[in-house]
Amino acid sequence: MSRFTSIISIALLFFGNILSGPPFVQAADALVQTSLDLAGIGEKAYYGDVCGDVVLFAVGPACDYTWNIQHKNIKTGELGSFFGVQGGTIDTQPKIDGDTVVWCGGPEWEKPWTHEPSNFSVFARNLTSDTQITLREYTMSESYTHPAVSGSKVVWIEHLELDPSPKGKKGKNWWNTSFSICGADITDIENPKYFTIAKNVGTRDPYPCLEYWKSFDNVIDISGDTVVWEADGDIYGADISDLNKIEVFTICSNAAGQYNPAICGETVVWTDQRNDDGDIYGVSILDMKNITPVPVINQSGTQKQPAIDGNFLVYVSSGGDFPDKSDQIEVCHLTEFPKTSKITLRHKYTGQRPAVNEGIVLWRSSGGVAQGVSIGPLAPGKKHINPDACAMDD
Repeated sequence: MSRFTSIISIALLFFGNILSGPPFVQAADALVQTSLDLAGIGEKAYYGDVCGDVVLFAVGPACDYTWNIQHKNIKTGELGSFFGVQGGTIDTQPKIDGDTVVWCGGPEWEKPWTHEPSNFSVFARNLTSDTQITLREYTMSESYTHPAVSGSKVVWIEHLELDPSPKGKKGKNWWNTSFSICGADITDIENPKYFTIAKNVGTRDPYPCLEYWKSFDNVIDISGDTVVWEADGDIYGADISDLNKIEVFTICSNAAGQYNPAICGETVVWTDQRNDDGDIYGVSILDMKNITPVPVINQSGTQKQPAIDGNFLVYVSSGGDFPDKSDQIEVCHLTEFPKTSKITLRHKYTGQRPAVNEGIVLWRSSGGVAQGVSIGPLAPGKKHINPDACAMDD
């Protein structure tokens, strides 16, 4: 979802007032806001993501065993779909960067287990060539989930030594088990080069099988050569520019819970519970030895599920200014980090799990329908921080 942002570009984001005068804040009514035509995606959509003109969701009419990956080019209207294994599986948690889509999926119903628990594989597909591979295949003791992609690098979480039988909550060694952070370089998609970033970093269920319809946690994200993840309520990162010398560092280990990390360039944001049920905190990791988290969105109620791309920050807000406790989709323009200017959407949108890229904001409505809006331009004559959409710098 994110692309690597150069040090010069991120400096423009953080210190725009120094380099080009006061940070630009445009009145909300001057923004061009256009609802996206997502007809054809499907009635029930989950885990949306966007890159450039392509949006995609996990879509199905009933439980997650009916889902496959549906995508649409919002410029041409072209629709497409695909799945992990012939014959039907769970296909979920898709992410896209450039022409590459990654996702995870599980086995057919009752083959070899029933709905919960179940182990998953990780897949990758090139939308231009339609080349598709299984990056990691599930076994009765192995599960691979929550993939993310940036450029040619894919990362995921890995669970080993599982025992998902007997079925249900009586699983012997499946629930809240140890996981590692792993990945692959798919520059040559048919010959991936695998690597391990960090072993046994925390514990969690491999897949939210008991709440698959509402559990939209982002465990891991990647931008360029930086990976971030959440483990047992803390946020960590790793520099994977040299796969022979991977450097892991702590981003936030406050005693309260931190979840849902997202990264763009050198900016990391997450849901932080140190003050209440959730605020949005963030940090610049330009200097990995001097990381100081700061509040970005700190207000009453709950703010959660942040996503970031360039100077756009989107998140879900409930309570506080929304006494009906509905989950509102909120959009901000990052001016001088960590300061933001709220972008007032023309309509009230409720939903979950937002995603953002180049002014396209995507989410799942409270009724389960794919929704989105295009916002821009932010400033006449000025370019976004990420002018080349999701493409990774050379």
